[in-house]
Amino acid sequence: MSLLARLDNHTPFEVLHLLTPNGVGGEAVLIVVKATFEIDDEGSARLAADQAEIRVRDEFIGDPALGSPLADADLALHKPRVDVLVVGARAYAPRGRPIDKLFVELHVGHPDGVGSDTAAHDAAQAQLIKSLLVTGDRVFIDDAPSDPLPFTEMALGWERAYGGTRSKGEIDERNPLGIGWLGARSADAEILAELPNVEEPGATMTRRDSDCVPAGLGVVSRAWLPRRALAGTYDEGWKRRRWPLVPRDYDPACNQSAAADQQLERFAGGEPVRLVNLTPEGEWLFRLPHLDVPVQLIHEDRLERGPLRIDTIEIEPATRRVTLTGRVAVPVERRLGRLEEIVVGHVKPGWLRARVSGKHYIDLRAEGGAEPRRPCFW
Repeated sequence: MSLLARLDNHTPFEVLHLLTPNGVGGEAVLIVVKATFEIDDEGSARLAADQAEIRVRDEFIGDPALGSPLADADLALHKPRVDVLVVGARAYAPRGRPIDKLFVELHVGHPDGVGSDTAAHDAAQAQLIKSLLVTGDRVFIDDAPSDPLPFTEMALGWERAYGGTRSKGEIDERNPLGIGWLGARSADAEILAELPNVEEPGATMTRRDSDCVPAGLGVVSRAWLPRRALAGTYDEGWKRRRWPLVPRDYDPACNQSAAADQQLERFAGGEPVRLVNLTPEGEWLFRLPHLDVPVQLIHEDRLERGPLRIDTIEIEPATRRVTLTGRVAVPVERRLGRLEEIVVGHVKPGWLRARVSGKHYIDLRAEGGAEPRRPCFW
């Protein structure tokens, strides 16, 4: 079946629609909406003139076989939770003064958390709090870490986290690019440290044989553990009995590109965000925008409404931008009427009734059916 339905996008956002296998023997119509905002000096979101494109393939820094994962494709049918990603994360020393270690923090909380008088109140309201320890370059002297070298700024890519690939080809499948696993050096040849720079507080590398957890704020590759295991078991039994369907132990959580401690249950809009030591100013506070984007599918014989669910939040400290991505996946019912049109955004009821009934709509105000009194974001 091909998807010949017309797309009417009544939003300023990027929208993509396609027909895709659903993994269990059927097909689904997938509608992806991507909205990009700039954050002003007051911490409010305004529509970005340059809207980020919807990605149709995974993206990497450099060679896909060797470089850090930069972003997943936006074509997942379903993501059970909400990924919160910090794109191009860098740590900055307070006031630009060299320091040997510092903490970076990511907070995403309930709107009541902004402007509160106490840190305890903020913590109580927060949905997500993540802290990482960033330490200057160190090497081992005998079996003990050296004193860290001071720094003023440091990239927080996976090349500076625990993990690595040994010279004999053995890899830490949680992060093949990192430092310290069985003496592995970073995939970035310019990094001479023997211990990871980015670690979970309280779980740091102290000996050559320490086994730590890779820590970061960006995308976890779908080829790495533990994410890869969620995709299911692809063995001879699957080839004989299930192919080309997904394995029976497939978990849609494999579509989550953020680490487990960077996922929210849901996105409501208006949540405050606080980043600490991830910008030169030291602290960045803002609110996530609200989105209200209805999606309506006009079939030959019926009107179907699909609720858009935001499942990816990308924060770019360097450019002060935030991108929200959401999706609707609607099963294809072959026995019912053909899908003719997909309407994204608020439209006038009369315009929609005319489209459903196949009648002509007299657009006296030349608004194309859009409902300007119903904003799709604020």
